[in-house]
Amino acid sequence: MRRLVASQELLLVLLISLQCLSCLAIANPALDRQAEALLQWKSGLRGDLSYCGLEEWSNATSPCNWSGIYCSYKVRRGHERDAILVVTYITLFSCNISGGLSKLRFAQLPHLVFLDLSINSLYGPIPSDIGRLAELSYLDLSNNKLTGSIPPSIGNLTNLGFLELSNNYLSQGILSCLPDTLHNLQYLDLSHNSLTGPIPSKLYLSINEITGFIPESIGNLRSLIKLYLSTNEITGSIPESIGNLTSLQNMDLSNNRIIGPIPSTFSKLISLITLKLESNVLNDILPPELGFLRNLFVLDLSSNQFTGSIPPQIGQFHHLSLLRLRNNLLTGPIPEELGYCTDLTELDLSRNNLSGAIPMTFMMLYRLLELNLSYNSLGGRFFGFYTTEASSVVSLDHNTGICGDPLYGLTPCQPSNPNPDSLHTNENSDSKHLVPRLLLAFAMFSCIWLVGGSITVNI
Repeated sequence: MRRLVASQELLLVLLISLQCLSCLAIANPALDRQAEALLQWKSGLRGDLSYCGLEEWSNATSPCNWSGIYCSYKVRRGHERDAILVVTYITLFSCNISGGLSKLRFAQLPHLVFLDLSINSLYGPIPSDIGRLAELSYLDLSNNKLTGSIPPSIGNLTNLGFLELSNNYLSQGILSCLPDTLHNLQYLDLSHNSLTGPIPSKLYLSINEITGFIPESIGNLRSLIKLYLSTNEITGSIPESIGNLTSLQNMDLSNNRIIGPIPSTFSKLISLITLKLESNVLNDILPPELGFLRNLFVLDLSSNQFTGSIPPQIGQFHHLSLLRLRNNLLTGPIPEELGYCTDLTELDLSRNNLSGAIPMTFMMLYRLLELNLSYNSLGGRFFGFYTTEASSVVSLDHNTGICGDPLYGLTPCQPSNPNPDSLHTNENSDSKHLVPRLLLAFAMFSCIWLVGGSITVNI
């Protein structure tokens, strides 16, 4: 009798379990459709599918247990008390797979938030139904062999914050109809493709063949953090509206044909860390408003046509590590405030028309690795600088008569008035050198802990 009761209880448990499994299957058909879509895509893939565990994908297990697939609970509309598992993350970067994206039915993956298929050998076009991924915030298809155009439907991805399509073979225009809906976009890299045509109002590219002007509408991308348009054929001037990009941290417009001055609205870009405008046709003076960019770490304005003097406000860049102003038309003395940029590791002011003496404040540039002041009209005494680094390179050649310590390959400075009969003059001469010597002694005392370095000099 007891055995019969036990058997009945076991049978009841099995029936309830089967009923629950059936309920689960009925309750979550979305996950079944997603598994079907992924398995269909897998059937067209080639390569070593075991490298990232794709060979284990099968109907025998839930897609939530597959390698590279991650699921999350989602509340169904009208069933606020119930939550179902759906595929939200696909990360298969560097998996040695090849094939197309045409078999991947994006419409069956509506809850996808993160998609990374980078560093593979995927080929063919990007399907237009990728625009059905309404919840997608991260898309990386870079370093593949994708061809064709970028589908305009990407503009439907209103939650997209990261878009990386670089290092492919994309062509046929540049999303000329990219809509105004990508307000959350913070990172966009389409570099190293074969894109052609004019610049749309909201696109950021480097190393392509982009032509035309930077549009005023670029100022509408107020959440933008990185702007890369380098190595193209962009013409025209930098629009004033660029000052609206107050979240911008990195700007690279180098190696183009941009003309005109640096807009005064740059003073609003207080989050800038890197500013690269080298190798353009920019002119006019260096605006003093640049001094507001106090978070700058890299500033490269070399190989342009800037005129006038170096503004003393540049001494406010207390975090600046690299400053290149070479190959311009700058005149006047080097401001002593430049010596207050004590984090400088590279300073290049070569090939200008700078005159006067090298500021004594340069002694404070103790992190300097490279100093290039060649091809100017500088003269007077060079007091050198103290460095904690193992070696430093100093280039002072092709100036009018810099003298100083032979350690830098310089000719020792001669007294301004060597006549011993002129005591009064000699006293004045000594007093003139008293302050530098005191400063030198103070600098030596302050830096006595520093490691002595070797210096390579180009004279």
